[in-house]
Amino acid sequence: MSEVLLRRSGNLIEASPQAGITGASLYELFRSTFKYSRRVRNDWRTARASGNKFRSEHRLLCHFSEGPQGAITYFAAGLLYRARILLERYQIGCTYQDLRKLVIPPPRIDLLEMDKMQSRDDQLKALAHIFGHDMGVIEAPTAYGKTFLICQICRAYPTIPLIICTYRKDVVDSIVDRLRSEAHVAPNELGVVRGGMKSPARVTVATIDSLEHAHPEKCRLFLYDEVHEAAADKRAKKIARIRDSRLFGFSASPKGRSDGADLAIEALFGPVIYRLPYQDAEAAGNVATITVDVMRVPGSEIPYDDDTAQFRYGIWRNPIRNRIIASIAAEHAANNRQVLIMVDKVEHGLFIRNAWLPEWPIVHGPVQHEQISAFQNLGILPNKSWLCTPDKRERYRQEFEAGKMRFAIATGVWSQGVDFRHLDVLVRCDARSSSIPNTQIPGRLSRGKTGLLVDFQDSFDDRFKRRSSSRIRDYRAKGWSILNKEFESTEV
Repeated sequence: MSEVLLRRSGNLIEASPQAGITGASLYELFRSTFKYSRRVRNDWRTARASGNKFRSEHRLLCHFSEGPQGAITYFAAGLLYRARILLERYQIGCTYQDLRKLVIPPPRIDLLEMDKMQSRDDQLKALAHIFGHDMGVIEAPTAYGKTFLICQICRAYPTIPLIICTYRKDVVDSIVDRLRSEAHVAPNELGVVRGGMKSPARVTVATIDSLEHAHPEKCRLFLYDEVHEAAADKRAKKIARIRDSRLFGFSASPKGRSDGADLAIEALFGPVIYRLPYQDAEAAGNVATITVDVMRVPGSEIPYDDDTAQFRYGIWRNPIRNRIIASIAAEHAANNRQVLIMVDKVEHGLFIRNAWLPEWPIVHGPVQHEQISAFQNLGILPNKSWLCTPDKRERYRQEFEAGKMRFAIATGVWSQGVDFRHLDVLVRCDARSSSIPNTQIPGRLSRGKTGLLVDFQDSFDDRFKRRSSSRIRDYRAKGWSILNKEFESTEV
């Protein structure tokens, strides 16, 4: 029988043949499995010359080296489970050795808030999987209690260096507040690393952009919030520097990246080790019951092949579609329901506000000066006070979370990392079809008891109609009820 030795050093696995297989054959076996195609944006010169904004790159997550110790294949530690399954399929035996000097004490179960989890079997199961694994991903719906789980992990490991990482500054502040109040991390042991603030401690909450200032080389337990964001090349390189640590990611949608980089996330964090379907969380009363109202949008086919032009004239500047959006949102707001219109671009939000909803604030991220001038020339920005400064954005978030603000238009800055317990109606207008936004955007409704998601069947154009159908299929797969009978079937 063929035999392979798998040895882990840092965040890499080295695979060396021991009997019955050559190093080259072993590499070819892994190479066929540890590769994927990634969709990459071209720079503007290449895009103009080729007529394509994106290109496909073949990525390989292993490499081959032949030296004094023989022929060795190296691959990321997160792919260990996949490697073992592959070797078993080909009836190749393997021995595993962990060469890291990683010593982590057993979790302090006595420090967990068991009284708060007595009716939450799902959270106990997630903790058990984390305590029992070296790395992996926890997949659970928005509002499931991810930050509470992180607090319990910090309580269970009161002495080891931990890093909790996210890509959003405001999420850092939210997690820090929860760690102070729920995990009871001592002030001198709780650090913050983001932007201009660099004060690492035993437990550090950091943005991914500032991770290098959080002493990742000392980290023994690394937790990443919204792990589906981790595969971006710059972020992945930062995480790959964490060598002697256990790593866990959390997300409601760890798979389905539009660039095809799901395997890159697994390479960093390992496979999904615990999954809680939305239907199960809903049945337990831990997330909201969501119903979907799909509105058909008429019109003419968009005569452009370019993606940006398709969205600009089919979605952002489409007067028929925007009028339907505004009418639905205004009707629900008039019935004293908290309503959020979610758009993908500031331009789209301004078209809706300027034409139909002048009293609705727009929440968005930074806008470049050239964009402001373009908006003014289009006549959709009559007053610069409509734009959202960082202070205004934070005030809007607090007021919306408290239920004081009853309606708003927002871009992706509110698609994740916010806590809208009073939200009744979400009008989704972005027209994207990737499974990640299909989970993350409607997830804003999950924290209440019930929620209404309004989406659109863009029947005026086959390309947008296919995107609409993809979204509806994802909603149906989550067990959400589709109000419109014509969209209940699998073919929409």
